[in-house]
Amino acid sequence: MPAAPTPTDRLRDVVLVGYRGVDGSERLDCPEVESALVGHESVAEAAVIAVLLALPTGKIAWAYVAPLFFGLVIAHAISNLSNDFFGYLRGHDTDDSPRARYTIHPLVHKVLSMRDMQAALWILGTVAAAIGAFFIVERGLVAAAFFSLGFLILFLYDAAPRSLKAIGLGELA
Repeated sequence: MPAAPTPTDRLRDVVLVGYRGVDGSERLDCPEVESALVGHESVAEAAVIAVLLALPTGKIAWAYVAPLFFGLVIAHAISNLSNDFFGYLRGHDTDDSPRARYTIHPLVHKVLSMRDMQAALWILGTVAAAIGAFFIVERGLVAAAFFSLGFLILFLYDAAPRSLKAIGLGELA
C-alpha cells in the first residue's frame, strides 16, 4: 500500500506544475527546494518576532502573526528574485555560471522575460510596502526603522551600483 502524500508532496504538485530541469528531467530531487517549500525558516522567524513583540505585554498579538509571516515570505521572495535579476543584468548569471547550472534560472533559461521579472518585483514590493505600512501604523517608529533597515540591506546587497556582494561583504547582509 503506498504511503499517504505528505503536505510537502501536495505542495510540490502545485508549485512545480510545468517544471522541467536543465537536464530535461521532470522530477525535482532537491532537498534545498523541498525544505524551502515547507517554509520552516519563515515560520520560525515569524514565531521569534511574534514572541519579541509580546515581551512588553506578555501576550502574543495574533493579529500580527499572519501579516508578519507573509511579509517575511515576500521579503525572501524579493531577495531571491532580486538576486537573479541583478545577477543576470550584470552578466554574472549566464548559461555557464554555477547558478544556472545547478537549477533553472528564471532569466537565463527564459522562464521569465525581463519585463515579467520587473513586474513580479514591483508587485511583491508593493505588497511588502503595504504590510510594512500596516506595521508602521500599528507599531510606530520601531516598525519603521525595522522596515527601512530591511529595505536598505536588500538594496545594498544586490541593487546598489556597488553591491555588498561585489565587495565581498554580502554575508554581512
